[in-house]
Amino acid sequence: RIEPIPIPTQPIEPLTTPPPALNNRERQIAEEEFAALQQEFETIRKRLYDLESKLGRAQSTADVESRLANLERRLIPDQSDEPGVQPVSTTAVADEPQPEENTPQVHHPLLETTELKITLPSDALFAPGEARLLATAPELLNSIFGDLRQYPKATILIGSHTDDRMEPSQSMSLAFQQANALRAYLAGNLPDENRWVTIGYGQSQPITDNSNPQFRQRNRRIEIAIDRR
Repeated sequence: RIEPIPIPTQPIEPLTTPPPALNNRERQIAEEEFAALQQEFETIRKRLYDLESKLGRAQSTADVESRLANLERRLIPDQSDEPGVQPVSTTAVADEPQPEENTPQVHHPLLETTELKITLPSDALFAPGEARLLATAPELLNSIFGDLRQYPKATILIGSHTDDRMEPSQSMSLAFQQANALRAYLAGNLPDENRWVTIGYGQSQPITDNSNPQFRQRNRRIEIAIDRR
């Protein structure tokens, strides 16, 4: 026989008692600890970005744990010869983890296959909102000619990225002009055998959010990639 369950008339006590309110000193300590954690996390993200750049990895919007796992798979030697370990096909492992729903995907079609990628801060090459090389830019650019000359018949891709301080169409136009200005300088100092591709990404592919000046500066960057195909 099924009988109805009586509705409780007394309020149900929570399983855990909420912590007492913090006093001013305790709140200050908590805020300082939170700020320290934020700084440490940003340092980890920067070191991870630098390592990905050294390994020629395309930038990803995935979480830090997934990006670390991808780098671990790339850095750990192949152990397919060990007993009981099945070989893993390189085509079966994606370069980046599948993003979460509603997470924008970042695509660098050519950068993902290049042997060499150099990332330079735009602020070291251009004044804010300008596409004319600074007078100090050649000092930085001359240091990479040795790498570029090793690939005399390769395709050199120059991609320019901005922050979100302009309208998307304006930032894309500025980025394209910057990429062309850089191509003109580099091509004038390299053999004519190279093929050149310039892309103005604008603000479409940030490596971090634009919530503060430091993050916006990181998003303002130039990526030079080499493809020998």
